Amino acid sequence: MKKFLLLGVAAVASLGAAAQTQYCFANVTELKETTGQPLDKSADVAAGFVILENEYGKLTSMFDEPLGTFTPCGSLNYVSVGGGELQQIVAGINGNNNPKGQTMTSLPTSGMVFQLYTEKTGYFTILTKMNTNKNYWVFEGSSFAAYRLGDCCLSKAEGEVVEYTLPYDEYQVLDLTAADIDKYFATNDAGELTGPKVPWAVVNPEGADMGEGSGFMTLCCYATPEFPVTYTFFAQGSKMACDGFIYTPCDEPTFADAPEVVFGGVEKVAEDGTVTPAPTPVVFAGKQYNDPAGIENIVVDAAADVNAPMYNVLGQRVNESYKGLVIKNGKKFINK
Repeated sequence: MKKFLLLGVAAVASLGAAAQTQYCFANVTELKETTGQPLDKSADVAAGFVILENEYGKLTSMFDEPLGTFTPCGSLNYVSVGGGELQQIVAGINGNNNPKGQTMTSLPTSGMVFQLYTEKTGYFTILTKMNTNKNYWVFEGSSFAAYRLGDCCLSKAEGEVVEYTLPYDEYQVLDLTAADIDKYFATNDAGELTGPKVPWAVVNPEGADMGEGSGFMTLCCYATPEFPVTYTFFAQGSKMACDGFIYTPCDEPTFADAPEVVFGGVEKVAEDGTVTPAPTPVVFAGKQYNDPAGIENIVVDAAADVNAPMYNVLGQRVNESYKGLVIKNGKKFINK
């Protein structure tokens, strides 16, 4: 199916070159109000609970599960995908039970499992507070999917970063015949793949648990209204948290051209005027998809306090000689 869509999507897609990344985050306060669910893990919430639905996709819980709220990131709680401004990571949903019953060829039968339905072609980036000692599973339909994984600001490995992409073929499908497949997947005594390895073991087999931090998985999706896609994703041995998805339009997405992902923060000013600088952002290299010219509300110049601090789009304070898209007095403009 993906082969067909890869060959034919150019004829049916209508994504413009300047299309911007869409940050599709849940609003848990509204969810509580509109659904009547307390989201405090006090009781099961029925399977199919809609966490978020818009024109880009629909995120639901797969099973009856006592759902709660949790912010899916580590200490770096702002993100940008494909370039552009950092967006604050908001509270999302998690559950109370670990997924059970999954195999390499079958979906789980219970636990905290998410499903994302979409009719859009492009990249989908999923954020979570990622633990390097947990196994991350993603299915496209009933088949295990390839994904790009990144994790940073790790609680047990300060300054280190985890990053890798599962082996994939020319159609961006998981390549189970790859020569290095056993680097990423565990096997049984018969040599059969049993599931993904934990992230720390992928990047350093002789290492150890690196803790948890701000993490993501990026998927290459080929879908149309005629051929929609459902992704099923979860963490083995954990109650994965998720606050929605980030959609980056692209006519022919490939892992080789996956969007840049940046985790960062913003400068904070205390009531007494004490300034805590923005943390140094962590950049997972990738392609820039967001044309600054497409960002809304850019003004020609900053007419307010000329002595106000100026920031780049990563939330870092910069001096007046900095060139490019900046923020000053709450306004975006091009500093020339």
